[in-house]
Amino acid sequence: EKSLAFCLQRANDFIRKNNISGEVIVSDNGSTDSSKEIARSNLVILVDAVVKGYGAAIMTGIKNAKGKFIIFADADDSYHFDEIMPILEDLRQGSDLVVGNRFQGGIEKNAMPWLHRYIGTPLQSAIGNIMFGISLGDFNCGLRGVTKQCYEELDMHTTGMEFISEMIVKAALRKKKITEKPVKLYRDK
Repeated sequence: EKSLAFCLQRANDFIRKNNISGEVIVSDNGSTDSSKEIARSNLVILVDAVVKGYGAAIMTGIKNAKGKFIIFADADDSYHFDEIMPILEDLRQGSDLVVGNRFQGGIEKNAMPWLHRYIGTPLQSAIGNIMFGISLGDFNCGLRGVTKQCYEELDMHTTGMEFISEMIVKAALRKKKITEKPVKLYRDK
């Protein structure tokens, strides 16, 4: 509720300023605050994710997307949707999955817990890279772009936070073209 309007404004401005034929979708996962009203007032597509969980919300949003390219992130303003052009450009140039890298893009003070920043994410990324023969510096970044075709081929199932890892693992196993772009992580609202 506190950040949704900022996120939607940034996303709509990005589409307008770059003359993109696109849509903004809010996948609501049972909000009890005024998030739905905020979404409606910002003229976006609002869909209800009936199944609870992070992955379920993303899957519901993507299922309702009409575009060739999907770019998604949380609506807590920790990522700025007006800074996503590098991700879109990679998709346009043939990447199947583009993962943001917060370590390369910059992390604002107090934007990521110490344990995640210095142990959890680096360790998970290292293990994932070794196990699946890829080279990503930030396995857990929530700002991503994927082609609709690639997403459909991945046959995603996990409804919680493990969705993020499942996407990378399945893309790697299917030999999809995975690239990484620096993204800034802002302290959420």
